[in-house]
Amino acid sequence: MLTSYLKLSLRLLARNPFFTFINVAGLSIGFAVFFILWQYSQNELKSDQQWKDWERIVRIGFVWSWTDNGTDYDQSTFGFFLPLQTKQIANDFKEITEYTRIIKQDNFSPEFVTAHGKEIFFTYLTPAQQQVSFKEFQVAYADPNFFQFFSISLKAGSPATALQHTGNIVLSEKTALKYFKETDPVGKTILLNNRIPFVVTGVFEDLPSNTHFGFDMVISSTTLGNSIERSTSSLGGPHAYLKLREDINVAELEKKIQEADLTYWRVILDMTAKTNKVQTILQPLSDLPFQSLRCDYFKSKSKFILHAFEAISLAVLLMGWINYINLSISQYARRWKEVSARVTFGAKKRDLLLQFGMEAFLINTIAILIGLTFVQLVSAPLHTFLGFDFKASQNMASEQWLILLLVSLAGIIICGFMPSLLTLNKSAIDIKRMQSPQTGRSYFQSLTVIQLLIAVVLIVWLFTMNAQMNLILQRDLGFNRNQVMLVDLPIEKNQTFKQDLASLKTELKRINGVESATSFTNITGDTENTFFVRCVYAIESKDYGCLDTNGGVDENFIPMFGITLLAGRNFLPDNPADSNSVILSRAALRRLIIKSPEDAIGKDVMINIGNWSESKLKKVTIIGVVKDYAQRSLVDNSEMKFNNGESGIVLTYKDWLVPSALPNKVAIKISDYEEASNGIEKLYRAIFPSGIYNGYWLNDHINRHYNNERTESNQLLLFTLIAIAIACLGLLGMISNKAVEKTKEIGIRKVLGAEMHQIAQILLKTTVKQIIVATVIGIPVAYYLTQQYLEKFSERITLQWWHYALPVMILVVIMFATIASVLWKAARSNPVEALKYE
Repeated sequence: MLTSYLKLSLRLLARNPFFTFINVAGLSIGFAVFFILWQYSQNELKSDQQWKDWERIVRIGFVWSWTDNGTDYDQSTFGFFLPLQTKQIANDFKEITEYTRIIKQDNFSPEFVTAHGKEIFFTYLTPAQQQVSFKEFQVAYADPNFFQFFSISLKAGSPATALQHTGNIVLSEKTALKYFKETDPVGKTILLNNRIPFVVTGVFEDLPSNTHFGFDMVISSTTLGNSIERSTSSLGGPHAYLKLREDINVAELEKKIQEADLTYWRVILDMTAKTNKVQTILQPLSDLPFQSLRCDYFKSKSKFILHAFEAISLAVLLMGWINYINLSISQYARRWKEVSARVTFGAKKRDLLLQFGMEAFLINTIAILIGLTFVQLVSAPLHTFLGFDFKASQNMASEQWLILLLVSLAGIIICGFMPSLLTLNKSAIDIKRMQSPQTGRSYFQSLTVIQLLIAVVLIVWLFTMNAQMNLILQRDLGFNRNQVMLVDLPIEKNQTFKQDLASLKTELKRINGVESATSFTNITGDTENTFFVRCVYAIESKDYGCLDTNGGVDENFIPMFGITLLAGRNFLPDNPADSNSVILSRAALRRLIIKSPEDAIGKDVMINIGNWSESKLKKVTIIGVVKDYAQRSLVDNSEMKFNNGESGIVLTYKDWLVPSALPNKVAIKISDYEEASNGIEKLYRAIFPSGIYNGYWLNDHINRHYNNERTESNQLLLFTLIAIAIACLGLLGMISNKAVEKTKEIGIRKVLGAEMHQIAQILLKTTVKQIIVATVIGIPVAYYLTQQYLEKFSERITLQWWHYALPVMILVVIMFATIASVLWKAARSNPVEALKYE
């Protein structure tokens, strides 16, 4: 019997190729999107849960509170922890069984990493005596037990011994391939900054995307010597992880540690102002990827976006099923005589269920196979351009296949059962008397509303995301960043570095297409920890503030970037007086309780020219005040209190005042890139032959902070277009079928003088009502989703009525354009032929 149903189903599909195509296409796309998005979102939501004992691992951090006026407190929550305190807490609390620490490159501070700074390159001499050099951005120091603590597998070497000794380094697979090609890297020696040797003792598997870790090279922390055990105040340092005993309540342990906070923090608090407060916190490992704290230089994932992707995966698949159900109901009219005949000859309702179920099974099976094939074809492009990582999901394959199977069975049951509802509640006599299932179809019109509702919500949300990104990328940062190229200066600065830099800037101005050049320590777009933060004390008021800075700048910095000078003067070229001078921003004055820029000129302040652990105060004079400009990302991280220069900025001249503020970058204002680019690179290589040339645009450097947001926007764009395409396919099938049903009615109306718009009204009346209902319901839903998305930005767009009206209008135009040919054909058909239609 089932074979007969299968043959009948195949004949019916072949008889109606147009509707078969719409059903298969909609469901295939739906299944492909479901498999991609569901797998991706589930994998990302389980970030860092692949490590052994992840339920028992927490990271220890602290909340630092401070005040500028003794009354109002601000605070920041830091993800790193001081190493000696970590050791003390691990020993004092029996709930803790083990701990490990890691210092990532962005957190290399001079207090802990004394041999070099954050700028790193490695060199390897090949057997053919060729030097291979790469600048690295993902280097870390870690305790010897790090790989065992997290059970990170090694392709070569032993997790227990790979980081045991001083000078040991472990590479990722891709890094080992980059340096050593296909040869075995274990035992090979590489040089850090061309002077510090490290021996490769292992190779670990490339880290998956669903982790907050981000390192390609791990050096043994024993290389740091005693500095790793210091208890010192610093902005940067180790991230510390604790492994707890089983069944330990994290909140209760956190409370116990906080009760003893003064014991661990007394020395640090005594070194700083008495108005500071501190509180230790514990952060579960599974929360880390979604809660980026200060000095966490990884891009946190958004649970809201990932849950939205879950919903979108189901919604797009639902749209494909709705297409199938609606088209099945529409096609039912043509099959009513068949159903009546079968009932007459003794067919039971169970037989009808089996028949429709077989058709649904066949359509869904074909759609699944096509969908899975499509996933395999697009997996690589999706990973490259949209950040969907399928490699990390291989370990979840069995689970994903089970989910896919259950969802497929649900679809077959729903798609097969829903059309059968038209006959299940009717007797055989009623079925014979009915001419068509028109009354039954009305029960399913709400499904089309759901389909349109999904499309409305997605397209409004997409428009909001694009408008927000345009605001961020085009906003005024307070300085001119257009046509500015950055070039990294050599990491290792020899005795002639200052003279070479002066020559570079002089010669740059002689290159055609170059307007000006300036040097500085860091710039907007660098990671926060690269800012030299100095505590500036106002002598008269005794107030102080920890201010951001671009480090040591030259006299060209302010004019080249077009920074507005509100009062006073700029630095003068090699003016001895500027060795004891500073320029502050307007926000810095507010924090130092100085009323106006004019009042600030000539005032003395004390500036800490040492590092965090060494207070070296020096009296300097304010010679200028500039307008505030942005220093940090606009993505609103609640732990980053100052995103737009509100913390205040202090500028010093070159390295005259702060010896550690040596220039790290040169900015070049370019009027003709094609003419200038080759000349800049040749000049750099001539002056710094041992340096690694790295030139890039300032705009790109700043905008990389928003890569995640742009990726999310592109992801949503893709799936919005897919949802609209499925909705349009369904609408095309419905209108086409309706035009066939009403062929005779349209012919009669045309004979009686009906115009084209009247014919269109007959076909579109129900669809227009459905669009209106979907819009009325969808706008509030879209408003809620967009507000949730905008919350993560410190500066956000204000939604206007057209942010909702324009996307809906575009959606309507797209949908009506899809069915324009059908409407035109129906309106222009020969009424004589229509009257012959049966």
